Amino acid sequence: MAYGTLAGVPPIYGLYNSILPPFIYAVFGSSMQLSLGPVAVTAILTKSAVETLNPTDEEQTILYSSVLGFWSGIILIFMGIFNVGFVVSFLSNTVLSGFMSAAAFIIVASQFKDLFGITGTSSGQGFVSVIYDLFANLETFSWQTFLCSIAVIAIIFGFKKIPRVPSWIPIELFMMLLGILVGYLEPFSIVTIGHVPRGLPRPYFPPLIDLPMRTVLTQSTVIAIVSYIGSIALAKNFATKNGYAINPTQEFIAQGLTGVGTAFFRGHPVSGSFSRTAVNNQMGAKTPISGMITGTLIIIFLLLLTGIFQFLPKFVLACIVILSVRSLIDYQEAIYLWKNQREELAVFLITFLLTLFAGVDLGVFLSIAVSIVFIIFQSSRPSMVELGLCKSGVFRNLDRYPNAKTWPGIFILRIEADLFFANVDRFKERIYEHAQIPGVKAIIIDGSSFNRIDASALHVLSSIATDLKNKNIIFALSRVRGPVRDALRVSGISKLVYGDPRDSILEILDLIFHENSVNSPHEASSEVQVEVHDERQSS
Repeated sequence: MAYGTLAGVPPIYGLYNSILPPFIYAVFGSSMQLSLGPVAVTAILTKSAVETLNPTDEEQTILYSSVLGFWSGIILIFMGIFNVGFVVSFLSNTVLSGFMSAAAFIIVASQFKDLFGITGTSSGQGFVSVIYDLFANLETFSWQTFLCSIAVIAIIFGFKKIPRVPSWIPIELFMMLLGILVGYLEPFSIVTIGHVPRGLPRPYFPPLIDLPMRTVLTQSTVIAIVSYIGSIALAKNFATKNGYAINPTQEFIAQGLTGVGTAFFRGHPVSGSFSRTAVNNQMGAKTPISGMITGTLIIIFLLLLTGIFQFLPKFVLACIVILSVRSLIDYQEAIYLWKNQREELAVFLITFLLTLFAGVDLGVFLSIAVSIVFIIFQSSRPSMVELGLCKSGVFRNLDRYPNAKTWPGIFILRIEADLFFANVDRFKERIYEHAQIPGVKAIIIDGSSFNRIDASALHVLSSIATDLKNKNIIFALSRVRGPVRDALRVSGISKLVYGDPRDSILEILDLIFHENSVNSPHEASSEVQVEVHDERQSS
């Protein structure tokens, strides 16, 4: 019910959203513990998306939210059928944590109006808009509502911190019942959720015309991606804990069908719930039948017990939402990144701030853009190290093994990445930095890290090989993998470089020593003929 209000629809629609998903997912899903239904992030995304469609009344808001649920389900089904789930991989864990943390702040801010008893606030897309609307209507602030809200949060939070108290005890339900009693007695002016209709929702077909379809499909894609990412992460987590595997394609289909089915009963988009899935797992659920039992109990409630909830204060639902989303604020990830990966911490903070100020709907696209930019940035600046020969006969990074053997005028380099358009210019710069060193005679590239090479890199390699040859500098490629060697042969680069690209570094060195007398051939033979066979094996 709380997530219904968060999605901008009447609370009862949060219950409608909890009926069909367990039954549909039980038939088509692959997780035994995952609980699909209304969740905070999907709800706030739905509210933001509906606002872009400019509904004129509550009925249109409900209608538009079900349309979004329908199309997000269709999109998930198509993603499963055509195996385009790779799109979600562009949201790295760092980016997703930043997005979810910002979304949690926006969700919490959106509940302040009910928490403080403030009325007359308008909807806002981002954190700043929500806070601005809050202060603009501050004259309606209710001290009584605020104090009751603090009491509810303190009781629920404190109860969950009591040692050895089972976490499945529904303290939130007890607080709702207490809130209903307060709302019924009404010791002061309290905003309640009002009339809650009895019975099940009537099925209908959501309208698919007379709507701005470009906006609908764009917003539905955002909702589909975020809901799937949240659900698949949960499903994989609990599948690992219980010793079975998840089928990602099946999950696309199952969650898509769930969204479509829910839309026919005026439901808004759904996703996997961490708290309900965790309770399922803790209570020993081994099949999706547990979800079907939950759905059955909600049906019984809707048929018999809805009347008492008309006295439920809105501030109680606001408190429940705030406490439920606090786990989304991933400050531990920020601390971890500060200690270990400060570049990724910058990505986390950029994603967080962009989502916080732009809103969750635009924040998804900005998060994907940040993730792609970060990937390109990292790819364009790969590590490129100089190698030396250790006593074990293996070539190592000279920065880590400063005592490794090197030869005057010979530089052995390795780029720690594939060679393609994004990093080939940096590769070229490093080659020419060494080519300008006085006395340079040979540059050998360890190509063992090349899994692929594109046309841009081939052109640059051809240019480097030709230029260095004109300068009487040996340019050699060694330990190159088969597919890359094929590209070098077809492009003619194999004829431009020194030696054979499949040779080991030691074999290239021997060839240089014997043909060019860079060092005493006898000395070279005794010093570098170490584990040549092993080098060939590793290439």
